[in-house]
Amino acid sequence: MTGQDKLTLPADQLAREAAHLRDVRRDIERDGVPANTRRAYEGDWRRFVSWCNRRGQESLPASHDVIGAYVSYMLDPERPRATRTTSGRVTVGTVERALSAITRYHQKSGLASPVAHPQVKELMKEARRARRQRRRQAAPLLVEHLREIVETMLANPDFDAQLVMRDRALLLLGFAMAARRSELAALDRIDLDVRSDGLVVHITHSKANQDGQELEFVPVETADDPKLCPLRALRRWLELVPDVDTGPVFRKSFRGRIVDERMPDWQVDDAVKRWTQQAGIKPTGGNSFSAHSLRAGVITEATKAGRSESIVMHHSRHKTFAVFHRYVRLADPF
Repeated sequence: MTGQDKLTLPADQLAREAAHLRDVRRDIERDGVPANTRRAYEGDWRRFVSWCNRRGQESLPASHDVIGAYVSYMLDPERPRATRTTSGRVTVGTVERALSAITRYHQKSGLASPVAHPQVKELMKEARRARRQRRRQAAPLLVEHLREIVETMLANPDFDAQLVMRDRALLLLGFAMAARRSELAALDRIDLDVRSDGLVVHITHSKANQDGQELEFVPVETADDPKLCPLRALRRWLELVPDVDTGPVFRKSFRGRIVDERMPDWQVDDAVKRWTQQAGIKPTGGNSFSAHSLRAGVITEATKAGRSESIVMHHSRHKTFAVFHRYVRLADPF
């Protein structure tokens, strides 16, 4: 028997190991993509496969001609039941995300992506040129708006107490952190470092730090107005839910009641829209309120207060001045 033969594992053990490694690889691939991005890609891929099946076309692998036809289909303003913007059209950004999903599923199967074909790239270039759309900005949610929202929350006894507590803490903390909705939804209690002079929130993953290699933390101070203090609101919320030291910070709501599951990031968006409507707050400039309004709001307030750009940018964790300055121009166009 050779040395190589002695090292060969039994067939059943090799099969078990191979199955285990496939599971590990699947988990790595799943956890390596943010949950909201993964859900978006899954939806985009399902719609593409369904479109191909209805037309008798192969979706995996797909040809570049099929991709070109699908892009034209998505950008067709007359197609029925299309997801549209207020202009009545699908945005080029929506198409680009769908193409990213198609690329990902081809690469996961060891196939070359048809999206990389020169004809598809040229089509997308022409689409961008034809659809020069104004970049949509979320309307900033300002301190005066938060005050109106909190007053509305406290004035109506018919609102569910737990839902009010959660959303009050969610909005005030999100504003104080200049947080993205994905960051708020992903927060665990272990990420909260309570100190004598405030709170330090550790962010393990973010849009600009998707691999989690760079340590990010955000300081949150107490507010002079007790009704608008994120620390007081957060403390009251955490006293209402179990698992003192573990579990998600914010929990999901279902039919107006809090349930024992992590809050999905889309519910952050829903909370902002719901409470601005309840408080009768109208956005200006043709924009609309969304979860991103919390981030835009604190940057707007800090810019108007004359805070230095470097300090505000450090707090908001922007990596480039080009992106950060979109908020600055929105806050002070003059």
